[in-house]
Amino acid sequence: MASEGYELLSKGHVTFPRPEAATLLEIRSGKFPIDEILRMVESAIDKMEEAQKVSALPEEAKLGAS
Repeated sequence: MASEGYELLSKGHVTFPRPEAATLLEIRSGKFPIDEILRMVESAIDKMEEAQKVSALPEEAKLGAS
């Protein structure tokens, strides 16, 4: 899901293990119908796109030694 992208954009880091690990395992085990999974993904992408608009992260990463 896009929750890692949202967390990175809004907080500047990604947490591991994922806080929503139980839900991800339920998705993998088939607990949710595909239409519900698609709604979850669409919602997560929308949330990530909104976070991108106000994120303090630069558009591109600096590569190489500074």
